[in-house]
Amino acid sequence: MTQPPNTPDHRHFEEPEILPPERPGRRRSGATWMRVVLDEDGFPRVSVTRIGPLGTFLFWIVAALVGLALVVFFLGAFLFLIPLIVVLFAIGAGASIWRFVSRQRF
Repeated sequence: MTQPPNTPDHRHFEEPEILPPERPGRRRSGATWMRVVLDEDGFPRVSVTRIGPLGTFLFWIVAALVGLALVVFFLGAFLFLIPLIVVLFAIGAGASIWRFVSRQRF
């Protein structure tokens, strides 16, 4: 369960340093990138930087490819249904004609 703070197994964790958001000479930008890295001690370190023009370009290329893949997937699913409907209609029409012809002979 939980151990009291006076035991030798208790670890002291330092609080993270919080940097103020407004520093002199800093440009404000809405585009940021975040990376979480584990130090040698196993503590996470968060690094936040701006995304450059190449990163923005690559992001939009990947987003466009994902969008294109979704469009192709849904269009392909719809186009797959068209021949299926035609086949079902042809089977129904053939069964109807077969039924009509078989009643006419007797």
